[in-house]
Amino acid sequence: MKVLRLICIAVPLLLGIQFLTAQSLKSQMDQVYGLSPILFNGKIYSDFYNHQVKGHQFLEKKQMQYGDITVQNQVFADQRLNLDIYKQKVLLEFQDLNKAVKLIEIPLEHISEFNLNNKRFIVVRIDSNNYKTHQLIDGEQYQFYIHWYKKLETTSTTSVYDYLFTDAKREILLIQKGNISPISKNKSLIKSIEPQFQKTFKKWLKNNKIKVHKATDTDFYEIIQYLEQL
Repeated sequence: MKVLRLICIAVPLLLGIQFLTAQSLKSQMDQVYGLSPILFNGKIYSDFYNHQVKGHQFLEKKQMQYGDITVQNQVFADQRLNLDIYKQKVLLEFQDLNKAVKLIEIPLEHISEFNLNNKRFIVVRIDSNNYKTHQLIDGEQYQFYIHWYKKLETTSTTSVYDYLFTDAKREILLIQKGNISPISKNKSLIKSIEPQFQKTFKKWLKNNKIKVHKATDTDFYEIIQYLEQL
């Protein structure tokens, strides 16, 4: 009987210890993963470029930047992020349970939006398998969608071949009242608005020395502000 009683006591005790151990591990994991493993769901980022490649694949700089990101409808603030515009990858850097630094790619299909260096980005679904990141500069009636990218080019001197990333390039779309207009230079921007406003808009662009293919974020916001007052 004593043996039976000991078994009856020991089994719940062992189960309780296992439960507490599991809860402790879960608590530790929660501390590392910010209470949600949703954010830390991606494969390790592979930077396959060798030291002979000039430049870098990122939008602005190699260093990670703090920004907010929305993954599967959850907002995660102050994360260490970067954007590889050559491979179109959103990167997240963090410390794992052993304090080792990890760099992963967050699947674009899981991301709604994120920000880097005061730039707001959204992820646009192109088709069932393809997604693109776009910088969004928006107003109430007009929005600029700016897709940033780089190319990897080959340069040769005699028999030596080098590789370099181009400067960041962009494709610009103006969306107004459901209409989508590709924008390359001032001419296409002017033609995208209603005919009765084109002459005054052209004069405004000239007076403010704005060339859309070289425009800054501030310029884009000023263009939107002007157009929404027409």
